[in-house]
Amino acid sequence: MIFQEPQSCLDPSESIGRQLAQAIPGWTYKGRWWQRFNWRRRRAIELLHRVGIKDHDDILGSFPYELTEGECQKVMIAIAAGQPAAPADRR
Repeated sequence: MIFQEPQSCLDPSESIGRQLAQAIPGWTYKGRWWQRFNWRRRRAIELLHRVGIKDHDDILGSFPYELTEGECQKVMIAIAAGQPAAPADRR
């Protein structure tokens, strides 16, 4: 779900990189915790590039209040793209 005011939906006390990494499930990667951390960071960078953000280092270290509405909107899209789709109801 993508909200109209993405800055109000992002946690102002955590960096964008941390919020994006939390949205990426770690159980899809088998390995040690530091390898999983590096994998999540690479996946977060890939997601940011897919939504049109090329300056990933600045964005990942920023807080939501430091970004424009458009950048926050793209971050929200990246977060949504990073989460696996829930299985449909089976009847």
